[in-house]
Amino acid sequence: MGSSLSAGLAGLRASQEYIDVVGNNIANSNTPGYRQQRASFSELLAQTIRPATGPGNNLGGTNPIQVGLGVKIGNVITDTSQGGLISTGRALDLAIEGQGFFVLTDGITKYYTRVGSFGFDANEDLVDSRTGLKVLSPSGSQIHIDSNQIVGAKPTSTVAFSGNVPAEVGGPKTQVITTAAALKSGGVAAVGTTDLNNLDDNTVDYVNGDTFTVAGTDATGTVVNATFTYGVTGTTVADLVTFINTKFPGGTAVLGTDGNIAYTDTAAGVSKVSIQITNDPKTLWAAHTFGVTTPGKDSDTAMSSIEVFDQAGIGHNISLKFNRELDGTWTLKASMPAADGTIPTDTISKIQFGSDGSFSGVFGSGSQLTFQFTGQSQPQNVNVNLGTVGSTSGITQFGSNTSIQAKSQDGYTAGSLTTVNFNSNGELIGFFSNGIQKSLSQVGLANFANQDGLARTGDTNYGETPNSGVAVLGTAQSGGLGVIRPGALESSNVDIAREFVNLIEAQRGFQANARVISATDSLLAELVNIIR
Repeated sequence: MGSSLSAGLAGLRASQEYIDVVGNNIANSNTPGYRQQRASFSELLAQTIRPATGPGNNLGGTNPIQVGLGVKIGNVITDTSQGGLISTGRALDLAIEGQGFFVLTDGITKYYTRVGSFGFDANEDLVDSRTGLKVLSPSGSQIHIDSNQIVGAKPTSTVAFSGNVPAEVGGPKTQVITTAAALKSGGVAAVGTTDLNNLDDNTVDYVNGDTFTVAGTDATGTVVNATFTYGVTGTTVADLVTFINTKFPGGTAVLGTDGNIAYTDTAAGVSKVSIQITNDPKTLWAAHTFGVTTPGKDSDTAMSSIEVFDQAGIGHNISLKFNRELDGTWTLKASMPAADGTIPTDTISKIQFGSDGSFSGVFGSGSQLTFQFTGQSQPQNVNVNLGTVGSTSGITQFGSNTSIQAKSQDGYTAGSLTTVNFNSNGELIGFFSNGIQKSLSQVGLANFANQDGLARTGDTNYGETPNSGVAVLGTAQSGGLGVIRPGALESSNVDIAREFVNLIEAQRGFQANARVISATDSLLAELVNIIR
């Protein structure tokens, strides 16, 4: 009967240890990063009453007779499945989604945890806010930041554009004024050699010294009042056209094959030119007044602006104007306030597009602007990136919409560190007052060949053991390591409903083993009472 007592006692001990495991799981059901455990039972070595025998010629074999000596906890297995992620909204809280452990140290020993509740101490070292253990990078070094660090100024070297200029041409157009009625001789269009006296509108022949007035305003708006003298200035229609060209610079007068004189401005845009030939008694010039046949229009334009930084990190607001030229190409012209300096190279010309609206390239003065900023001894060259030739990744020319803009530039003024945050790779990103974001450090992750072999060291930390394998350090999202989720913590993976069932099992097992001991005790009492 001694074996039944031993078996019952072993059952009590195993059930108690089972309850201990279940109780610990329930106690840590709300502990971030906790991984539940499961007790696994093993039978103790059995007592052999009779060994097995093999079959012979006359007798068959017999099986062994063995009586067990009880039970023990064979193993306590850790459930390494992923716990749920709980959003905390705290920038320095990190959770791992997938494989891996954060690496902590006290300067001597390394610890591994799934709990990324981090913060900075007075020395500006990144530490585990629960224990003060320092957090390690992928290289195994401690993570430290300098909250007073400054990012120096960087002068602008490139400005990039995107958006659309209109393919529909509204301008530029040069203004054309044309005589209301053709000059004719003998009923047909006059030519350059036609004498003014041979015009059908001529009523009395001119003689040398006769005059008439050609008046109006030229391209600059200057009043013109010129006298044409027959026989001195000329005698033919061609002479009259030459006279007009002489007195009205800024354009060209031409006698057309239809007998009309057309004057075309050299510059595009709304014109100030007007021409009138006074009506004198000898030629009815009133029938040949000049009127606008093609209105002048200014260039199609698109405006943008961007801040460009000089060597000292001082920003300068640069205005950028695109103009469509008469040949259909575009010109980019830069300007800035005179107090900021000058722009020795302010124009990029011959910007062309393909028939499909894609950017074809710059075929004029190159793709670089040069600025001479006030206070700077050397000029500053800035490259203009209009896109990839043959693609629509930069600027385009479609439809009638205008949306072109200088979208970015690579310069900045000096800035101080204002805040830090983590990304999904565990990089500690610094945000500076000048808008620059810079990686300051990175949180390392460790993995093991056998996670179940890790030893619990308290504070939801684990330690390396001979059966866990050596820690392999790396970065998130590489080498099988998981993703880091900032602003969250991993919750416990304890299944509370399952644990309540396990608790009932452990309780019933304890009660049943206690009954074995009670029953054995009663039998021993009867045995003792036999001698009475």
